[in-house]
Amino acid sequence: MSVGESFEIIQDFIPVGRSNRPGYAMNPRYITVHETGNTTVGANAERHAAYVKATGRLVSWHFTVDQGRTIYQHLPLNETGYHAGDGNGQGNRNSIGIELCVNRDGNFSQTRVNAAKLIAHLMETHNIPLANVRTHHSWSKKQCPANLLNDWPRFLQQISEADELDFEQPHVPDRPEVPDQDDPPDGQRRVLRLQTPYMRGEDVRELQSALVRNNFYPDRHGPNGGVDGVFGPKTENAVRRYQIMNGLKVDGVAGAETFASLGLSDAVGDDQPDGGGSETPRVLRLQTPYMRGEDVRELQSALVRNNFYPDRHGPNGGVDGVFGPKTEDAVRRYQMMNGLKVDGIAGPATLASLNLTSANDRKEDEVRQPRRVLRLQTPYMRGEDVRELQSALVKSHFYPDRSAASYGIDGIYGPKTSGAVRRYQIMHGLKVDGIAGPETFKSLRL
Repeated sequence: MSVGESFEIIQDFIPVGRSNRPGYAMNPRYITVHETGNTTVGANAERHAAYVKATGRLVSWHFTVDQGRTIYQHLPLNETGYHAGDGNGQGNRNSIGIELCVNRDGNFSQTRVNAAKLIAHLMETHNIPLANVRTHHSWSKKQCPANLLNDWPRFLQQISEADELDFEQPHVPDRPEVPDQDDPPDGQRRVLRLQTPYMRGEDVRELQSALVRNNFYPDRHGPNGGVDGVFGPKTENAVRRYQIMNGLKVDGVAGAETFASLGLSDAVGDDQPDGGGSETPRVLRLQTPYMRGEDVRELQSALVRNNFYPDRHGPNGGVDGVFGPKTEDAVRRYQMMNGLKVDGIAGPATLASLNLTSANDRKEDEVRQPRRVLRLQTPYMRGEDVRELQSALVKSHFYPDRSAASYGIDGIYGPKTSGAVRRYQIMHGLKVDGIAGPETFKSLRL
C-alpha cells in the first residue's frame, strides 16, 4: 500500500468568505507541523474540523490528523491559512499547515504515524524536500508542536520511512442488535434508525426539525433543509454529526439520549432558574436585559484561561461581568470543543467542565489543605506532590522526559519538569514561569 492510500481525506472546507479563509493564492514550498494543544476527551480531527469552520478567530490550517484513518482537510492546497504566526512571512504564505490532535483519549503514537504518512504524501505530490518540513516554533518561536519538539529528529525519520510504518486498525465493535421498536409502549418515542424500508412519520419530521434548529441539516440545499419525515441516509448522517459534536454515542440512531439532548423527550431539563439560591450557581445565558455579576466575570475569566476569549482584542479579553453576545459565542465555542451540549448557556455541565464550583464546593476548598507551590530550586524539591504533578502533565501529553523510564515521573522537580510546566502553561494561556502554583494546579485539575 502506498503512503497516499493509507488514509481517507475528507475535504470539509472553511466556507468561502469567512475571515479565517483569506483566499490568497499559494504554491506550497514548506509543510508546518502543529499540535492542537487540546487534550479534551473527544477533541479529534472531526471536532476540530467543525471548530475551524465556526470560530471567529483568525486561525486556519490545511489538515487535522488524529489516530484514525480519516484526515480532515480545511483549506485547498493552493490557498494560504493563518497558522504559522509570522504574519505575511513564509510560514503563512507558503506552507501547508498540519495539526496533530492530542486528545487524552487518543493514541498520539498512531497520530504521529498518520501525520508522517500524510507529510510524506504531500512531499511527493508537491515536490517538497524533507528539509522544508518545519515546526510552528521555527516560524514564530511558539512552543509548538509541544510534544514533537523534544523528538523532532525521530519524527523526521518517521516521515522518511513512512512507507514502512504500520497503520493500527482500531477495533470497531459490532453494532448490537436492537429489538424493533416500531410499536413502543404508550407515551414513549420509538427509536429512529436507518433501515429498509425507511422509517417515516411525524416523529421523524420532529427529529429533523430539531436537528435543523441546531444547524445540523439533513440536506442544507434541499426543500426545508431536508425536513421531509423520512429517515434516510442524509438524516442518519445529520444525527451522527450532532452526536459527535454533543458528546453522545455516535451510531446514527436517534434514541432516548439523543432525543433528550435535542429537547425531544419528556425528561425534566437540567436548566436551573436564573436566580437560584446562594448554594447553587445560576445558569448564565443571553437574555434582555443582559445578565451581570461576579459569576459572569468568573465565567469569562475561566473561558479566557482556556483560550476562549469573549473579545480577544477588547479590554481584559472581554472580561467585563456582562453576559452579552460575545460571551455567549465564547461559551458556544468552548462547548463545541469540549463535547458539551452546544447552546451558549453556561449551566451545570459547562460550569463543571470549566472547574467553576458551587458555594458548597468553595467552602470545602477553603478548608482543604493547600498544595505547596512547586518550583525549580537547589536542592530540588521532592515528594508525592511532585509525582502527582508530573503524572498530570504526562496525561496531558507534556512529558518531563519522553525517553526516560515512566516519561520522567520520578518525584523530583528538576529542570525537565520545570520545562514541561512551562510548555503546559504556554499552551493553556497561563502565566509562563515554570512554577506550579494554584492556577497551574487548577488547570491540571489537581
